[in-house]
Amino acid sequence: MKKKIAITAAAVAALVATISCQHDETMEVNNGESITFRAFTDNATRAVDVTQDGDNALASFKVFAFGNAEASQYDWDDTFTGSGNNWTTQSGMKYYWPGDGTQLNFFAYNESEVTGSATATIERNGTTPATIDASIEMTPDRDATNQKDLVVAYVTGSNNSNASSAVNINFKHALSKITVKAENAEPNTYEIEIKGINLCRYDRTGVLTMPVATTDASYVWNENAWTTSNTADNANYYKVRTGTNAIVLDGKQGIPEITVTDGKSNPFMVVPQKKNAWTTGTELAKDDDLAYFSILCRIYQKDGKGGKSLIFPRPDSGQSIEELDGKFGLASVGITSDWKPGINYTYTLSFFKDGGGAGTTDPAPDPNPDPDVDPENPDIPVVGGEIKWNVTVDAWTTGDDTNLKMDGTEVN
Repeated sequence: MKKKIAITAAAVAALVATISCQHDETMEVNNGESITFRAFTDNATRAVDVTQDGDNALASFKVFAFGNAEASQYDWDDTFTGSGNNWTTQSGMKYYWPGDGTQLNFFAYNESEVTGSATATIERNGTTPATIDASIEMTPDRDATNQKDLVVAYVTGSNNSNASSAVNINFKHALSKITVKAENAEPNTYEIEIKGINLCRYDRTGVLTMPVATTDASYVWNENAWTTSNTADNANYYKVRTGTNAIVLDGKQGIPEITVTDGKSNPFMVVPQKKNAWTTGTELAKDDDLAYFSILCRIYQKDGKGGKSLIFPRPDSGQSIEELDGKFGLASVGITSDWKPGINYTYTLSFFKDGGGAGTTDPAPDPNPDPDVDPENPDIPVVGGEIKWNVTVDAWTTGDDTNLKMDGTEVN
């Protein structure tokens, strides 16, 4: 990491002019205002997001400043805290524009928010002073409740353009957001309880190459901004749980989002990446790069008379619903992704829609077994195909003709 370099811009001098032999007046020479920021973030509404205003408003950001070309004497880094148009340095330093008009290049991100999940390498390249290496490696937490939103920014400025105005620095969401909803297309036949969602076989760690163009509202992310640095395997998954109470998909109540206990939305924050989907019937080896959702759920079949029977997880011989109280099964479905930075993708898991069934059991064993899960054999349909009938009725077979008299004897 870069050492912090305290720089002084134009030194404050005192010009003493003798007005009279009895009175001396000291005048301060000021060649410009200190560097100030006006920070913006993309508007967002989810609980985990960094936002412009409200409870999750951006409260601090780390700035790395570099003098243009080889002007390393103007390099510094510091953390700014505040809100709106009022930002002050954590160090107490004030930074001034170079008086010779040298452009400063600013890289910034919400360091304090992502501490423990992200590590930045933003420094001059030792062999080529004009080159800046700027990247952030991030590994989102497995538990979506603890995942953080990464926002980054790049902007330039100079004394020629910003001597008396704040730098407009706009932060962009750098991760992909995955919102999951669920629906029950056959509420008269089935009741579904959802306890949580696992997002499986996705690369957890990625390296972001920081933007080197102004990240204003018109900025478009580079297609190759992120690279993943680990293989998707059984250990790579994210999870979100609903807490004590499961979500019940019954009746005509719509398509609820998967939420945490306090009712706040809890999407996944993941490293942008491409993945192929696992398909039913494909055996998964440890390092197979095939991704899927696993839905922690219970499924009941209704009897049309107000009663219901548990059909998933499957009760063992002689087990009752009470004996499986609190246990859920994992119903899985493959998912293909091409996730981009700053985009919220919404997936609706449709149970029983158009004869689609309820997925299959988890294709790979969980490396950290969940006590809520009743284990099932892998890759078995949770519910078989819809029962259908092709009805035929045999034609009548022609028998012998018999004539009977009313006394019961045959007519010859």
